[in-house]
This record gives sequence, structure tokens and C-alpha cells, in this order.
Amino acid sequence: MMAVEFKRLSIRRRYNGDLEGSLEVSGGYGDTCLTLTESQCTAIMSICADSLVKSANEIAEHMKSEVALLDLASNVAIENGADE
Repeated sequence: MMAVEFKRLSIRRRYNGDLEGSLEVSGGYGDTCLTLTESQCTAIMSICADSLVKSANEIAEHMKSEVALLDLASNVAIENGADE
């Protein structure tokens, strides 16, 4: 089974506003650099953006859970202190 390792992805905007990119890969037969079209660059950036949004939402949900636990712990500590 041959594995392909992605070495480097580069996407940049040209002076005329178009996107251009390249993808360097390494495999069992050597290294190569692929030229990416504007539509390929746009698709890759869209996938990355979707992943970033998903990750940010997961982090926000985790933080909200942590805050709720801290709030609960504070309320319990206050109630226990008030009983004394």
C-alpha cells in the first residue's frame, strides 16, 4: 500500500484578485508539486473555513459547560457557607 504525504499547501491571491495555489506531496514514487486552479483553491478554503467554524462551535460549547460547572460549584460553596 502506498501512502501519500501532504507536505505543503499554498494559496494566495494574485494581483488581479484571482486565487492560485500549489500542493506539494510526497509518495512512494517521489515528490511532486501540483498546481491548483482557482476553483480548487476556493473549494479547499471553503472546507477549511467550515472546519474552523465547527471547531470554534465545539470549543464554545465546552466553555459554556465549564462555566456552568463553575457556577454550580460556586452556588454550592455559597450555600454550604451560609449554613454555618
